[in-house]
Amino acid sequence: MATIVGSDLEAYLHRQARERALNRVAQAEDEARQLLGEATAEIEALRLENERRVAKVVEEKRRRAIAQARLKAKLTLIHRREEIVERLWREAESRLRTPGDAAQRLALLERLLADAADQLEGGDLQVQANAADRALLDGTALQDMAQWLQSAHGVIRLTLAEDAAPILGGVIVRRGAELVDSSLNERLAVAKRVLRDTIYHLLAPHHE
Repeated sequence: MATIVGSDLEAYLHRQARERALNRVAQAEDEARQLLGEATAEIEALRLENERRVAKVVEEKRRRAIAQARLKAKLTLIHRREEIVERLWREAESRLRTPGDAAQRLALLERLLADAADQLEGGDLQVQANAADRALLDGTALQDMAQWLQSAHGVIRLTLAEDAAPILGGVIVRRGAELVDSSLNERLAVAKRVLRDTIYHLLAPHHE
C-alpha cells in the first residue's frame, strides 16, 4: 500500500514538475516573442528615423547646391553684363575718336560750342579742342561760328587756344576763370551715368 501511495505521489510530483516546466517554457517563449517584437519595432523605428535623417541631410544638401548654383549663375550673369557694357562703351569711345565726315564733325563741334556758350552766357570765349578738331576750326570756320553765336548767345569773340586738349573730341570753353567742359569725354561720362540702368534693364532676362 505504501509503495502504491508512494508511486502515485511520485507520479503526481513528476506531472506537476513537468507542467510547471512546460509553463515556464511557454512563458519564456511568450517573453521571448514579446522581446523580439519590441526589438523588431525598435529596429524599424531606428531605421525610419535614420531614413528621415538621411532624407533631411540629402534635402539640405540639395537646397544648398541649388542655392550655390543660382548664386554662381547670377554672378556669372552680372559679370557677362559688365563685359557687354564695358565693350559697348569701348566701341562708343572708339567711334568718338574717329572724326568721320568733316562736315558732320564740324556741325557737332558747333552744337557743343553753342551749348558751352549758352552756359557761360556769351562774352569773350577761348576754345580748346583736340588736334584733329583743331584742324577743322580754322580761321574761317571759327569766324562763322562767332558770327552765329554772337546773335544767338551773346558771344563777343572766339579764339582758339594754342594747346590741343587731350580729349576724344568736342570743346572745352573758357571765359576768364570760368570753364565749361563740352567735350565728348564729358558727354560720354554723362551717358554712362544716365543710361546705365536702362542698359542693364535691356540686358536683363525677363524671367529673372
